[in-house]
Amino acid sequence: MDTACTQKQNGRIHALFSDLGWNEFVYGSWLKAYYHVECPGDLTGGEASRLIRELSEILKNQRRNQEAGDGERMITSKQETYLKTLWLGVDYSKGDSGDKHLSQFLLKRFRVRKAGDLTCRQAIACIAMIKSMIAQAEKRAGRTTVLDKKSRCRYCDALIMWVQLQDGRRMAFDFDDQNQATNFHECVKS
Repeated sequence: MDTACTQKQNGRIHALFSDLGWNEFVYGSWLKAYYHVECPGDLTGGEASRLIRELSEILKNQRRNQEAGDGERMITSKQETYLKTLWLGVDYSKGDSGDKHLSQFLLKRFRVRKAGDLTCRQAIACIAMIKSMIAQAEKRAGRTTVLDKKSRCRYCDALIMWVQLQDGRRMAFDFDDQNQATNFHECVKS
């Protein structure tokens, strides 16, 4: 009898689904149609290995097609790893929110959701931007003021803390039990 899907295999499957840009409905349908399971954790070890190979091949073909589409090389794995490592120096959540903040940055600047969707040229520009952001953060280190002012967000009604930057701009932050700013406040208008 085959062993159950390992935690490492399960994580790799989820990462591949994410890299492919598939939402939960799409990958849930894929699992039901081809493997007759509800989630990757229900697979056997052999099935999980086969699924990983299949998804890796689909991703490889997807990237190859993207490259052929406009003639530009896609980001290399070394560039992607370097970019994500650099990003941790900018991300206030230190990766606790996954790639949510990086995804928003890439969407705003390059109109892609994942680092793997950048072209090689875009990756070079993105790495330069992140290095610049890190240099700016080092320059202003210790030059922000946490204001004693707390209020409620007018959109989601959550408690927020205000931080004033040296240039006078005020930014809303979420905060923890020790009144330490944890992350930029983000909400969705109701």
